[in-house]
Amino acid sequence: MTESPGPYSVYLRPQHQVRVGFHLADNNVIDLNAVIISINDDILHLETFGSSTVQLSQVSAGAPAIILSSENWAFCRCQGVFDTTVGRDFTIRLHGEPEIQQRREHFRMDVFIPICYSLPDDQQISSVEGIWKARRMMCEFTDLPKAVPYQESVKILNWDGGPDIEPTRVNLSGGGLRIKAPEQYSPGAYLNMNLFLPMASIKVIDAVVSIIRSTEIRLNLDNRPAFTTAMKFVFLAERDRESIINYIFNEQRNALRAQL
Repeated sequence: MTESPGPYSVYLRPQHQVRVGFHLADNNVIDLNAVIISINDDILHLETFGSSTVQLSQVSAGAPAIILSSENWAFCRCQGVFDTTVGRDFTIRLHGEPEIQQRREHFRMDVFIPICYSLPDDQQISSVEGIWKARRMMCEFTDLPKAVPYQESVKILNWDGGPDIEPTRVNLSGGGLRIKAPEQYSPGAYLNMNLFLPMASIKVIDAVVSIIRSTEIRLNLDNRPAFTTAMKFVFLAERDRESIINYIFNEQRNALRAQL
């Protein structure tokens, strides 16, 4: 559920760590971590860490900025422009309404990535969890997947001895995903899920999801059945959840860059 936005100070509080992305004049993007020092109306005062000071020095006044913050109950995404800087300290002038979503939903975004999934024969939660843990241990000794560019994304070649995996549209968040599937699944069913995130290298996310709903849709000029299928993560390593959130944040930055 999306919450009604309130004053910036409700969501951006002193001593909280945030992520900040700046769009530069040369079309590059800088991404850094910072701590909020204070907020006064629409002026946000922050301090970055020592390793990011050089990056910060490359940002000019007026550069568009995105601020991403999370608390125990919600995620907040704000926009603004870079104002001033002194060493590691800098200010951003905020504008527009903050985008707020409950933490259980996270930020959602449509992405184009390869995925593969399967329905375990044994749907007992203890069995599903045990096999997931075993898969994760085996992944420590597995090479990165082979990938080639494909339609503005990548195609995974011969993953786990199976057929190539082409990218598909996925509505993705740190809490779950929604896809168009060729078959219908019962609510509550568990699926083994692999997501392949095109980052600096291909990041393989190994998870277990639970079906929330699976609704048939009608496609023009196509008699094949299709189902809009929403699912939530049941077993997902926290570092993998962070990778998903980072990937979505980077895609949001790229979308901002494309709009300017």
